[in-house]
Amino acid sequence: MRAVWNEVEVAHRLPWLLVFRGVIATVLLGVTVVLDLLNWQLQRVSSMLYAVAVAIFLLVIVLGSLLRNGIHPLVLGSVHLVGAIFSASLIVEATGGAFSGFSFLFILAVIDGAIIGGRRVALAVATGCALLNGAQIVAQMYGYTASDSYDTVLYANAVVQHFVAFYLVALLAGYLGELLRTARSETGAAEVDRDRAERLHEDILESLPLAVMTVGADANVRTANAASSKILGRAVEKLIDAPIPAALAAGMKRASRADEVVYCANGVTKYLSLSYASTAAINETLGVLVVEDRTHVRELERDLQMKERLASLGQLAAGIAHEIRNPLAAISGAVELMRDSENPASRATFEDIITREIDRLDAMIRNFLSYARPMSPERHRVDIVAIARDICMLIGQDVRWQSHNLVVSAVAEAFADADAGQIRQVLWNLLRNAVEATPADGKVELVIEEQKDWVVLSVVDEGPGIAPEMRAHLFEPFRTTKADGTGLGLAMVHRIVEAHGGEIALENREPHGVVARVRLPAG
Repeated sequence: MRAVWNEVEVAHRLPWLLVFRGVIATVLLGVTVVLDLLNWQLQRVSSMLYAVAVAIFLLVIVLGSLLRNGIHPLVLGSVHLVGAIFSASLIVEATGGAFSGFSFLFILAVIDGAIIGGRRVALAVATGCALLNGAQIVAQMYGYTASDSYDTVLYANAVVQHFVAFYLVALLAGYLGELLRTARSETGAAEVDRDRAERLHEDILESLPLAVMTVGADANVRTANAASSKILGRAVEKLIDAPIPAALAAGMKRASRADEVVYCANGVTKYLSLSYASTAAINETLGVLVVEDRTHVRELERDLQMKERLASLGQLAAGIAHEIRNPLAAISGAVELMRDSENPASRATFEDIITREIDRLDAMIRNFLSYARPMSPERHRVDIVAIARDICMLIGQDVRWQSHNLVVSAVAEAFADADAGQIRQVLWNLLRNAVEATPADGKVELVIEEQKDWVVLSVVDEGPGIAPEMRAHLFEPFRTTKADGTGLGLAMVHRIVEAHGGEIALENREPHGVVARVRLPAG
């Protein structure tokens, strides 16, 4: 029997069974007292019920004391079941035997067995109850224990009914007990798995180099991991239930994509990348804010950009030295010819050549300085559509390009976080290139649209397209197919777009022409 008993479960359940047994004894004692007050004539029966009630009380007290003193709970459980069987037998014997109204006490003993040890113990207790109750009924049938006599068939029916009831209850209670035990075992295993998963989740969050915080609808921090304290320069205890820092709150408004903000903590400036999303919690909607410290990355990027700029300036210096030779040679030749010429008309021609080449040198130097100057956009929320319409109007008024058909297809307004002056320069260069590449009476189209978190500008021309040998050098300075070009226009456009965190791409289209597509972060 012990093999099917669980010591921990018995130790946990036995106190409750003892309390229930004490309640039964109290009810029995109360009923007996009431019957005595009503002048019940069966004094012998009354005395036995008093004795059984007192015996049950004593057994409950003794077993409870032994259990508290550390006596093996399986032994005490066995004593409790034996006591339950015999107390039920004595009460049944005192109140009518085979036809007693207290025969259900045997069933309670069977249920106790199922609670303590499951189906096998319940069947064992049912067998004990059946044997003892059967012996009582047989003794009563033969007149050994009761004065009243009944038909033998009634006794046989009582035996069958009691036996069937005992075993059915044992099977049912045992089955339910096993289901309960299995459910508790599975629940315990699930709780262990849940606790393990929670600990793993906490360990992962605490080990991440990223700050992970949950933010309530009131913009107060609900939870924060250890990295939050390191990145934000505040103790976790001071972050919890406090408002999210203002710099982060502003960045959270760009919920659908990562954004970078400047954050100052303890006198140190940091560049933080934010990613924010909402999640439905049990009681409220929480926002999950992930913060990455990109200060070191920004420093590396700055160093890399400086090295690239120095390398580019070296390339520019070599390129501009080459480009300067041609106008200088033209100026030098014109000066020599002016010295030898006395014809006023010829001298005027040479002066025009000198002036033109000087203007060319001036434009080249200005473009060079613009390209070499660091791109630091002064960003504001600007309407790209309004800027584009202004540029198109200026180009349309230029007499050189009035034969072209310039079409604008745009949404009503499209805002971007950008430097208006630099964006005007981008549009001017792209549209001018498109118009110059398109034959007279051809069409140049500017399309402006919004795509999620981006403003997309597309300049479409009907020119000859990009030559295959030029595709790899589109944005390199001094790379041009124009006779009078410097090759700095697209290079400057590329730098401006990158400085804004955007993207630029040029693609050929069928049957001819080019699409220049610029993507800028929406504002």
